[in-house]
Amino acid sequence: MKIIHGGSKKLEGVYNRGFSRKKRLEERVRKIIEDVRVLGDEALLKYTKKFDGVKLQPRQLKVSEIEISGAYQNISPNFVSTLKVVIENVNRFYRKTIKKSWKIRDADGVVLVKTIPRLRRWEFISLPGPRPWFQRSI
Repeated sequence: MKIIHGGSKKLEGVYNRGFSRKKRLEERVRKIIEDVRVLGDEALLKYTKKFDGVKLQPRQLKVSEIEISGAYQNISPNFVSTLKVVIENVNRFYRKTIKKSWKIRDADGVVLVKTIPRLRRWEFISLPGPRPWFQRSI
């Protein structure tokens, strides 16, 4: 058994070896994400070839209706219905976020609330500058 004493350079190396590996990996992942963000499909094709060894054409990135139908056949009806509930919940949430206060309570009793304060006829707004405030008609 190898003994490493506290405070030694070897111990620091043991502590930091995972950190430097993780940092390098994060930098590589960040570069891939940035490439995909900037270059789009071109980057997807490049990295698919590099990591998966598959050379695709741009037209192959689009999923066909037949492939979508086939995918539905491979998942359980329970998963599909759960996914539809999730989609509806998200849509309902964002429809409610438009311009007005609202409150939603779902079947499990979870409550989501968004409050938009009512504006008074006259608002006093503090702005930096020579005048401490001004009136604004609403």
